[in-house]
Amino acid sequence: GAKGGFYPKQLPPVSNREAWLAETGLPADRRIVALPLNVEAAANFFIRQHSATPSNARLVEQLAAQLDDGFVLALTLHPLNLHGDPELDRSVEPIQPVVERLGDRVRIVEAPGPAGNATASLLRHCDASVICDSKAFGYAAFFGKPILRLSNYASAPWMQAYTEPAPFLADLRAGKALAPVADEARTWFGYHYANNVFVAQDPDLTADEIVSRVDRPVDPDRWEEGIARITV
Repeated sequence: GAKGGFYPKQLPPVSNREAWLAETGLPADRRIVALPLNVEAAANFFIRQHSATPSNARLVEQLAAQLDDGFVLALTLHPLNLHGDPELDRSVEPIQPVVERLGDRVRIVEAPGPAGNATASLLRHCDASVICDSKAFGYAAFFGKPILRLSNYASAPWMQAYTEPAPFLADLRAGKALAPVADEARTWFGYHYANNVFVAQDPDLTADEIVSRVDRPVDPDRWEEGIARITV
């Protein structure tokens, strides 16, 4: 699908939270705050120039320092940092030693779960999320999770995203954290499914079809096929 949003070919399947927590080793008796880490790579100019956070390692340290025993910070690593070219795609600083030093407050999640994607499964089953410049904000919005957004870029009002950790964590402790507005989130997803989604692997996809999404951002001729991509 198009870069810049959450456009799955198929929605992650319903799964058993307790079974997935057991698979990951995450605790069932603590609030799980998900953090999909930004890609950090020597070749990634965007993150180096525009990120609101100094590095993944420093961000994790800063957030962990604000968590009490009722929370656990659950991380997923970007696929490029896991499987990319070691010369071009390696992280600025390895995150594993930082996680080991922080002990029980921070965990790395690798189990893909039924969704086949660790980030999608984590954001389905977490209690809240921290999103920087990752497209994973779409998973958080889709699953209705409170969002702490640490980015230099604006968030849509319907996301009701927090911008500072202190009020975010305080509202989570009090059980009153704001989450994305469900009706407006569905409208956002419906708009993008109807108008923008395409399957890059489709052998019949043409350059004209891609360009048409720029020339005609809203096109009723695409709606039926776009909405038909949604499967539950």
